[in-house]
Amino acid sequence: MARCCREAGNYASATASLELAVASLARELGSSHPSLAGPRRELAKSRIQAGDAPGAVADLSRLMDEQKNSLPDNHPSLLETRHDLAIFQGLGGDPATAAAALARLVPVTMSSLGPENPFTLLVRVHAALWRGEAGDPSGAAADLEPLVAVASRVLGPENEQTVSARTSLGHMRERAAQLLATDTGEPGHHHHQSDLQ
Repeated sequence: MARCCREAGNYASATASLELAVASLARELGSSHPSLAGPRRELAKSRIQAGDAPGAVADLSRLMDEQKNSLPDNHPSLLETRHDLAIFQGLGGDPATAAAALARLVPVTMSSLGPENPFTLLVRVHAALWRGEAGDPSGAAADLEPLVAVASRVLGPENEQTVSARTSLGHMRERAAQLLATDTGEPGHHHHQSDLQ
């Protein structure tokens, strides 16, 4: 039900439905049960979509703290929580924190999942994007360029993740060029938030 509400654009209803579902599972399994991690991340995503970035960040910060106490650093569920938390921190208005958190996550995912794993590629692309949003679009473009080639080879040129990385590379190149132009008095460029999720 929560998913259908989200798709219909009724994010507040989706969030309320997910809150009830998570609370019910927590009563049944215990609030820190590992199988609650996925639903808790979904609840945080719903909060973001409803415009509640602080609530999403708080939810995932709690989840990450709990997971760090019970899971190894390279556990896939903890890696996913760390990724989502960084993204939501960025969407909540703190791109520098997002960029730093994702930069720390990249070597962990590369060593535990491999450099060409789809989730690792996603983390690497998002690390580059938030580097750009934190003020370094030239560095972001330099990071993205080889990732587009890897994603195209590993996932296929028309894969959604490859297309997103290629589009993001274009945006970062454009932003870097326009930042340079802004130094000479020309107008700047505004990013598309959809690229960051």
